[in-house]
Amino acid sequence: MIKITVPATSANLGIGYDTLGMAVSLYAHITMDRADTLTITGCPEKFRNADNMVYQAFLYALEAWGEKPFPVSIDIATEVPVARGLGSSSTLVVAGIMGAAALTNHTVTREELVALATSL
Repeated sequence: MIKITVPATSANLGIGYDTLGMAVSLYAHITMDRADTLTITGCPEKFRNADNMVYQAFLYALEAWGEKPFPVSIDIATEVPVARGLGSSSTLVVAGIMGAAALTNHTVTREELVALATSL
């Protein structure tokens, strides 16, 4: 089992968001592990399926690395409010990519992480 903690960001809050940004003291905590079937907990029921953003980022990273997909359990505990300009979706994408890396022993550079996350 692995735990990924990703900070929220101020980058979406206003002017300068393309060039300015900093982490803030709100975090998304995502726990992932290999499993027999896809299981997602800690989020509203409507997001507990294969369309979940963490899971989609996880699959995207696996595909980019030529890895076969496998079922995982995902638990999402986030302090980052949705639709408030603090990057709640970005935290989930980064967590999914980093979860894929950890569960496949793939080393991800910062440049690769940014490229995967922005292309998704």
